[in-house]
Order: sequence, then C-alpha cells, then structure tokens
Amino acid sequence: MEKYCTPEFEFKKVLILSNVTVFIICVLITWPSIILYALKGYRYLGIGGMSLLMGVFFMIFSVLFNYLSKTVTIYFDRKRMYVKDGDKEYTGYLKRDILGFYSYNYDERSSSFITIKIIFKNGKVINITDANISSKKDADKELMLKQFLLTAKRQLEFTFIKKNRRRSLLKIGAHWYSRDPNEKDSNANEADIV
Repeated sequence: MEKYCTPEFEFKKVLILSNVTVFIICVLITWPSIILYALKGYRYLGIGGMSLLMGVFFMIFSVLFNYLSKTVTIYFDRKRMYVKDGDKEYTGYLKRDILGFYSYNYDERSSSFITIKIIFKNGKVINITDANISSKKDADKELMLKQFLLTAKRQLEFTFIKKNRRRSLLKIGAHWYSRDPNEKDSNANEADIV
C-alpha cells in the first residue's frame, strides 16, 4: 500500500516563541536602554539621539530575531500532522488532538507574513511567527501560505469559526479555524468503526 501524505510546507526564518515571550524580550532590552539614555545619553546627544537609539533598537531586534529564527516544516498524512522544528526529528500529532489554529485568512487577504498558532486539546501550543518584519510581499511565500491554509483546513476538517478581536487589534492572525461545533466528529466515527 502506498503511503499517503501532503506536500511539505516549509516556513523559513520563523520564530516559535510565544508573542508574550517576544514582548518580554523587547521590554527587557528597551526599558533599560531608555532609562540609561535618559540618565546619561540625553546630556551628550540631546533629542536627536533618540533617532540614533531607535536605529540601534531596530538593529538589535533584527539581529536577535534572525539568530532565534528557525525553519519549521509541516506535513500531513492520513491520521497525523508532522512538525519538524529546525534540525530536530519530525514530531507527529494525531489530527483529532488538534483543537484549532489561529491564522490570517490567506484565502481573502494577500499577505506573505507568517503568523500561525496551533492549539491542542491538552493545552500544548505551537507558534509560528515570521521573524522578518519587512512589509515586502513575497509572491511564492504568499502562494505557499494559501496552499497551507487550504490543506490544513481540508486535512483537519476545519472551517472558519470566528475572528478574535484582540488578536485582530494586535495585527496577528485573528481567524480561528476549528471543527464546526454543530457537526459530529468524523475522526471519532472513524475510530468507532475500526
């Protein structure tokens, strides 16, 4: 019997840290620097030094996020979703254990910024966020994200459920995809038959 699997979706230069962790890292770098500038730097550089400080912040964050970024690969077979984090081995997750995921609606929105948050029934979370904060659009990446969204919805039997208002305000993937609560779980039915 031939093994069934979808194509591999490779997300390059992504952070797998939670948004809270990224925020804490930014605060731990930014606030001490601003306080130090207010105490010592303003005297020598004046108000013009703030633009220099902002340039230094941008450079530090770019280098740090590029250092922390990895390549994440995802593919599906009949019963599992496989995730490979960097150089590690693939980890398989049963499809029925996935509660849902947040993402941009790549079907309707043309964006090449990666932001996907996969949530499992046991509370485990996989965050995949683009480390590149550039606003340039990449047509190949955009097409791959559309294909991933279609494949993930089909393989996991998910539909669009709702838009999260808070995530929408933060400009991160706000569309929640999950199983329709009105439909019976086909994975459970399949398990009963086997």
